[in-house]
Amino acid sequence: MSGLLNFLTDSAVFTVLVTIGFVPLRYLLTRFVFSPIGRATIPPGPDFEKTFKKFVESFWKASYYSVAWIWGLSIVAYETEPSFYEDTTYCWRGFPNQPMSESFRLWYLLELSFYLSSIFQLQFIDTRRKDHWTMMAHHIITSWLILDSFITGYFRIGALVLFLLDICDVVLETAKMADYMGRKIIKVVLFVALVITWFTFRWVLLPYKVLWSMWSEVLVIHDLEGFKWRLFDWHKWFWGLFSLYLMQLYWGYLIFNAAVKVALSRNFEELKDVREEPAKHKNKQNNKQNNNKQNNKQNNNKQNNKQ
Repeated sequence: MSGLLNFLTDSAVFTVLVTIGFVPLRYLLTRFVFSPIGRATIPPGPDFEKTFKKFVESFWKASYYSVAWIWGLSIVAYETEPSFYEDTTYCWRGFPNQPMSESFRLWYLLELSFYLSSIFQLQFIDTRRKDHWTMMAHHIITSWLILDSFITGYFRIGALVLFLLDICDVVLETAKMADYMGRKIIKVVLFVALVITWFTFRWVLLPYKVLWSMWSEVLVIHDLEGFKWRLFDWHKWFWGLFSLYLMQLYWGYLIFNAAVKVALSRNFEELKDVREEPAKHKNKQNNKQNNNKQNNKQNNNKQNNKQ
């Protein structure tokens, strides 16, 4: 019991320190790495500072997700033999008393720390976009699922989820960087790669490998009678993951809709992140345009009356 308590205490201290540490780390990398590269590669223009801010934000996220996905790949591939990606029943064999290597633990807590820190960064540092609160819900649900799975023993299925999600974020943020730098060909290539990876990893493999395994395989490995006392945890996890899947369907729809529009118009200039401009900002712009039109009409009427 004391060993488990020490394990959880050490994990909690590590998570708190890394969660806080991500903010100064992002600041240092932005100042000394991302900013010089951004100012050297982003084309000058009236919206340079706005584009520059979004570029360094995407650079930060692409850097983190690249490291996290490569590390996660080693966990998913080598933690069990065969891997629990290849044979998802290994997510449940020995559950809930499965061994967890130190590398696995550190990677899992790193992911938890990143999403906890992202809640703060999304609210106070990142560019505000029109799906701000959907993204906030995503970060909160993801943080809760990682934490809960670490405590209740669902960490192998949790690792599988993170592995399937992170690769799409690498491609997404890199494609946005190419857009901000004005690299049209690279942007188009990466956008095609994003459509493929999003459909494959988030729309197909996530339900096939994760939701189906939780729905069917867990009861094959553990008889229903022996599993009853963990059914509450199962419901929390399954429906939490299902809500994440619905978010992937929503964002995937936006991506595929943009792809269809570009394919029909063959105008690659329209290949933009549909989340970029906040809805409030759009409404303000529309209101200003309408007000300007009304003022122009009133001025014209006054001039006609004078004549």
